[in-house]
Amino acid sequence: MSLLKKVKSTLPDFIHVLPEKNKPAIWMPKSRAIEYERLCLHKNDRHFLIVDYDVKNGKEPKFYNHYDIEPNFIIYNPANLNHQAFWLLRDPVHVQNKSKFNKPNLFLKAIERAYDEKYDCDNHFARYISRNPLYPFSDTDWRHDREHTLNELAEVVNLNQKRIRAGNREVQGTGRNREVFDDLRRWAYKQDTSEISYSDFFNKVLIKAISYNTYKNPMQLSEVESIAKSVAQYTFNKTFNQGDYAAFCARQAERGRKGGLVSRGGGRTSLGEPWLDLNISRATYFRRKKTGAL
Repeated sequence: MSLLKKVKSTLPDFIHVLPEKNKPAIWMPKSRAIEYERLCLHKNDRHFLIVDYDVKNGKEPKFYNHYDIEPNFIIYNPANLNHQAFWLLRDPVHVQNKSKFNKPNLFLKAIERAYDEKYDCDNHFARYISRNPLYPFSDTDWRHDREHTLNELAEVVNLNQKRIRAGNREVQGTGRNREVFDDLRRWAYKQDTSEISYSDFFNKVLIKAISYNTYKNPMQLSEVESIAKSVAQYTFNKTFNQGDYAAFCARQAERGRKGGLVSRGGGRTSLGEPWLDLNISRATYFRRKKTGAL
């Protein structure tokens, strides 16, 4: 599918359109909406990471090579070469109010704040109304049709915990550490590290760990880095395919079950299982032993 068709396929059936700048936006069917210069490209799901670059205060015009990852398309204002750059997301991000604290939504916002900072873009850009790439008089530079993951887009910026605002995960105290660790190791075991350096892999793991730390009371960045380092060191060059990973989880679960039995006094310990020889239950055996009946 061409990039133009991909963009069209992401548009909702009814679109919020800004017919005139600084005037109220109105709803229109898609067939009419695409004839206007400014509109909202999403309804329930965001399909693009977007930045807005203004040429003012001595700033020079910038083009596609201003960015470490080439945008899918850039829309220019021919009058002053201000532009908006768009990266197509592989997985749309749900952005309705009830989802504002979901991890993907928080992660996308954090990445966009980092892009604004790194590329000197407008940090007041709300990303609701944008330029329309399908507008007949738009100066749109169509570059490529490759889709991007949030992790890929995050890897080229200095993403830190301060940019990811508190979310709605409820686990508190040491539970946060354990939950992030478990989420992270499950993800890390499935990554292919055969053609990547440890430092690059650690950066990917750290970014993923930050994306998991969306609690109302999030952990400090130093805690998240410690978890990421532990997971990266253990999982680097230990890639599992889906079948191997399932087998690994089964082995770990069995080890945990056996360890739990031993720690609770169950299973075959150094005492053996004398209650079986007496044809009584384990509980009866220890009760009688405690009272001196055995």
